Amino acid sequence: MVKLNDRLSLKTMKLIAGIERHGNLSLAAEELHIVVSAASRRIRFLEDSLGFRLIERAGRGIGLTVPGRAIATHAHKILADIDQLEGELQDITDGVLEQIRLSVSGPALFHDLPEQLRTFLGSYPYVRLSVEEQTSNAVAESVLDGRAELGILLGAEVSPGLRLRPYRCDALGIVVPPAHPLAGRTTVRFAELLDQDWVLPPDSAIGNLLAQKAASHGAELVTRIRVHGIASTSRVVQGGLGITVLPMRSAAREVASRGLVSIPLAESWASCNLHLATLRNAILSPAMAALVDILTAQPERSVRPPVCSSGPDLGGR
Repeated sequence: MVKLNDRLSLKTMKLIAGIERHGNLSLAAEELHIVVSAASRRIRFLEDSLGFRLIERAGRGIGLTVPGRAIATHAHKILADIDQLEGELQDITDGVLEQIRLSVSGPALFHDLPEQLRTFLGSYPYVRLSVEEQTSNAVAESVLDGRAELGILLGAEVSPGLRLRPYRCDALGIVVPPAHPLAGRTTVRFAELLDQDWVLPPDSAIGNLLAQKAASHGAELVTRIRVHGIASTSRVVQGGLGITVLPMRSAAREVASRGLVSIPLAESWASCNLHLATLRNAILSPAMAALVDILTAQPERSVRPPVCSSGPDLGGR
């Protein structure tokens, strides 16, 4: 077979990706600012070189054959890498010498993370720092897949491919309106909550944990509404549409501002600690190592912070 690097140019890869996207040769050619006849010649040249068809009729348009789809799949990856490279080179031109992508679970934003990041950027102005909020499951996947260099997630039972460092300690508690029958309690057992209507985030570490614990009691939680984020969840609970479980320290300010009541869960598994996550074998750059040091430093408080539990922890996946 002919070597692809002799026949498959970036423009041809863009053309094949465009055909897959539009199902139309004219639109794919228009994106590249070439005429349709030139686009057809490019496809025929590659087909003749490889010895098989790349496009075929599909209804009123055209589609890719199996070999064509294989080329398109790799073309998307290659073109995305080139776009990223162009962005990094532009950053260097602009004086940015390093990029750190931070993926965080929502509760981390309710601690002192913004202040810590400001401290870091004050010492490392040449670093471009991007922050994306995700569920803990997605944070772990982003770090494992290389879409983030650093993550902050709930729990410690995650992939063995990650190295975890303690970030902040927390504990799970239920959040209810002040008129709820449980509002006067000092603690509550999870088994008492199985018949409640719930407000929970979709595909979250906390939601998955609660579902597992309910199943161990032979029950299934009735989730009335699924919503992302501490603020949105608290607003729905305030409206009387159900109860929820949140990290108590992370959610304390939001819960108090809405006049809600939080009650600790009296369960050994209700610790809810945040961890920093990097690839297990990652070699940290000086800037990355400095960021990790800033994030893992204990905050100065008027009272001693709680010691992170070494007992059962909230699974991050």
